Amino acid sequence: MCGNFSHPEVGIARLPFYLAVAAVYGRVAAATNSTYPGIVLHGGGNLFSAISFFSQGRSEWELVASPPPTIWKVGLDASFLANVAALVVVGGSAVLAYRELFTAARASGAALSGYLVLLPRSTVRRRR
Repeated sequence: MCGNFSHPEVGIARLPFYLAVAAVYGRVAAATNSTYPGIVLHGGGNLFSAISFFSQGRSEWELVASPPPTIWKVGLDASFLANVAALVVVGGSAVLAYRELFTAARASGAALSGYLVLLPRSTVRRRR
């Protein structure tokens, strides 16, 4: 996560986004006992950013000369409602996907409980 702060356009304002992404990657790693799914997710995010950059000529987080008016000034519009609907659908899908991922991991015995997945196996004490 700290490597992202080497980019000039990234600062404290983007920190909540990076913390949320780190939480997602951490939960996926805890569920699967592997970092490979996180690597695939990161690659997908980079691909999305590259497509956005090449199609719009700038990154999605770059500032523009004249920022668009806020929702508080213009009121509800179709674009805002579409974004809220997309957030609800994608968020709900993510919750269901996490539930299935953890159910499958528990059934296969692949995941350790809690955050022990971050510790080397030699430091994990087994109950007798």
